[in-house]
Order: sequence, then structure tokens, then C-alpha cells
Amino acid sequence: MLGGSARRWVGLLTCFLVIGAALVAVASEVRVGVDRDIKDFTPFNRQQPNYPIMRNIYDYLMEYQLDGTLEPMLVETWEVDGTVITLHLREGVVFHDLAPFTAQSVLDNFAFAADPATGFHLYEAASYIQDATAIDTYTVQLTVGTGRSVAWMLEQLGAFPIASPTMFPLMEEAVGTGPFMFEEWVPGVELVLVKNPNYWAEGLPKSDRIVVVPYADPRTMADALLSGQIDWCWILPTEYAAEIADTENMVVTNTVLPWHDNMYLKCVGDTPFTNKQVRQAIQYAMDREAYAEIGYFGFSEPVTNVYWKYLPYYVEAFNALYYYDLDKARQLITEAGYPDGFEFTLIVNAANSGQVRIAPLLAEDLAKIGVTMNIDVRERTSFRDALNSGDYEAIFSGYTPRPLNLFASSSLRSGENNLPWDGPPPAEYVEVVDMVSSAATEEEVTAANIRAQYMILDLSWSIVYCTREQIHAWSSSIEGAGWDSSGYPKFHFVHRID
Repeated sequence: MLGGSARRWVGLLTCFLVIGAALVAVASEVRVGVDRDIKDFTPFNRQQPNYPIMRNIYDYLMEYQLDGTLEPMLVETWEVDGTVITLHLREGVVFHDLAPFTAQSVLDNFAFAADPATGFHLYEAASYIQDATAIDTYTVQLTVGTGRSVAWMLEQLGAFPIASPTMFPLMEEAVGTGPFMFEEWVPGVELVLVKNPNYWAEGLPKSDRIVVVPYADPRTMADALLSGQIDWCWILPTEYAAEIADTENMVVTNTVLPWHDNMYLKCVGDTPFTNKQVRQAIQYAMDREAYAEIGYFGFSEPVTNVYWKYLPYYVEAFNALYYYDLDKARQLITEAGYPDGFEFTLIVNAANSGQVRIAPLLAEDLAKIGVTMNIDVRERTSFRDALNSGDYEAIFSGYTPRPLNLFASSSLRSGENNLPWDGPPPAEYVEVVDMVSSAATEEEVTAANIRAQYMILDLSWSIVYCTREQIHAWSSSIEGAGWDSSGYPKFHFVHRID
């Protein structure tokens, strides 16, 4: 947790007050450091850092807020009649190539996302859009498919990016309607975005250029911020947060919503992880308090529940369902038919220094119950390829712990392109996800989410062990640094003041 220091830490409210202030437009370039490079220009891939950076090129239809409300973006207003949603689009918007944004543009994006090979994390949402039609040039009408509620679909539309249909199917360029346009990408060196002079939001963006610089080494990124080579750092490794906060003319803050770090277990064939008792044994073998303290230097909390603790349907008791108990872990391993243990390999992203520190701790804990865990630390591209293809036995990952991400756009989704399983997840899990996604009343939503929390913990193919703070840091030479409800950087307002 980032509390306890009054030096130069600023809170979320302060950050958004800065964002909302009247800012003077200054011709400027802002350089932003990130901990890994983008992979491609796909608008529908929610993995880091593609999604956070691409959201500044592709506008959403609407924008989902942390309190569950929706703000207009490319959709100005919407109406609901039974299972039919009518979207009234913003008129006069053009793509970066000056092609008009119309109802047909939206339909083309829906169709491309509905292909499991190209829809990535938005496939689930798009597959439940039925009978989408263009009523006129700026009106789209769609029917929500059986098994999903209108409320669920509106949440998905609240984070649905729109790309120019000219990009499909090759995705060799980035053309959206967002505040910044793609200019150049030198893989491993920099991504250059330039101001969209035709942006529909008057007075935005505030900067002329954003240069995104990936850093393989987190120390190098921190030093680049301190030396003025970059102006804004996302995500700052926790081991350098206090040092930079103590430096004059630097601001450090965390977003309100941390990630949950987790481990996905591949449940395929006759491997040990197809046995639920084995997966639950690993839950009991985890010393989560040590992982939070050592992995993230205390800027973390040990957690077991997959839900964020501030959601209205979060159940605190579920956070204590599993606890550090090696005797219980050994008992479950033996009952599952592995009294002598077994061996597997965990893939870890070299770019996540916290998870690199945690992996040996987990290996030590598992060795105490007779399980040998080999650690395969991969560079970013190889790690992403393994995660996206499902080519792993176990892999460290992380996600934003709210239902929008859990059941529609992460590996906890129930669709057939859910890679931890050989095909769809177990029928009882698909059933409970359908309950969450089709719930209409507040009572139904609460009951379904309580059941879903228990079901995920019981099946234990996604094992959560601690939070990971999203830490932003920037120099006092810029103003307007901000982020969306997921903590991802928004470049709309940031600009130089020196």
C-alpha cells in the first residue's frame, strides 16, 4: 500500500483535479516510459501494454467508470427497449485517415471482434451481439443474445474500441478516431504518436507528440525519469517508488484500482492440474504475506479472493478460504494420487520484477510439499506468445479485479477461446458465469457474483496471491497526467509546462 508517506505522494482525487483544471495548450512533446513494448496494433487485445497505449489511438464507444456508470464517447446517447440497445453515434467524427466514422464502422468492428481468431479479449462480448444493424448513418441497433443481460452488454460497450475498418484483417497500422495518431514505431526503441488535429473533443489533446519508450530494465527506466530523459513513468517498479518520491520535482502516486497477481494452471489432458485437489493444494502452499512483502516491498496486500475488496458484492470471508497450511497442502496432494509430488514449469515475465522475486519463494513453498517447480523467466515477446497461445503448464499473470474484466475479457471468461482449459471451462463454471452475465436486478447480480467468487476459488485454476499497485511517477515539468478507471494512462490532458 502506498499510504503512510506525506512526502510527495498524491492521491487519485488530486490527480483528477489536475486533469479537470483549465490547462493552457502548449506545443509540446511528452515522453512516457513503460516497462515493455507493444506487440502490434490490435485494438481488441487487452494485454499490457497494448491496451493501455492503444486506447489513446482508438476511442471507445462509451467509457466505463469505476462506479459502474458509463460516459459518452463515440456514442453520445443510448436507449434500451427490452433486449434491444439503440446507439446514437457522435456525428462529424473522422478516422485519422479522414474516412468518416459511421454506423457501418461500428458494425465492421463488431464483426471482426466476433471472430475468435481476431477478437481476442472482446470475442466474448461481440459473440453475444445479435442482429446488429445500421438504422441510419449515425444509429446502430443491436439485440443482446440469450444468456447475457443488457446491463452486461452495456458494460462491454463501455470499453469497446473502434478502429478504422481499413485496418482489417492485417492490423499492420493503427488508425482510430482517438486523440493521437500513429506516426512511427521502432520496436524496442519508441512509439511516436502525434496530435489528431481533427479530434472531436474541443481543445484536446494538449500535447503535440507523445513518445512511448519501452525499457527492458526497470532501473534504467527509473534513472531515465530522474535524469529527465522521460517525463512520465508507467508502471514504476515498487522498489524505486520511495526513492523517486523523495526526489525534488517528482510526483509519485498509485491508482485507486490495483491489479491482482495470479497464476494460471493449464488444465489439459492427464496432467496433475486437471485434478482440483492438486490445484487447491497449491492454494494452501502459498505464503501470500511473504510474497506481498518481498515481491513488492510491502506495496501490496496478500489476497485470495479474485474480486476487488471494494466491490459491493465482495465477500471478505472468501479471502480466508485458503491460508498458508503446508499440512493441508500435503494431505490434498496425497489424496489426489501424488504422494511423492510431481514436477512442472512456471513461466514468468522478465519485465515484472515483483513476480520474478516471488517465483523462487513459491518454488521453496512447493518443495516443502514434494512438488518441484522449475522457473522459466521469459523475455516479453516469448512470455506474451506463451500466454496468448496457452503454451504453458503454469504462468504468472495479472488482471483488473472487477467483473467487466473477469468474465468477458480475461482468462476467466467462459468462452471457447479460454486457453487454460482444453475447450470451455467446466459446465458448472460456465453456468455461474452465465448467471452473472444475465442477471438483471441488483439482487440477482449480487447473488450471482457471490456464487461466482466461491466457484472460482473452488476450481482454483486461477490462483490469486497478492495485489500489484499501479504506480505512476512524473516530473513537475508536465501537468495533466491521468488515467482511466483501470489505471491505464490517458494522454488527453498531459502537456509540458517548462
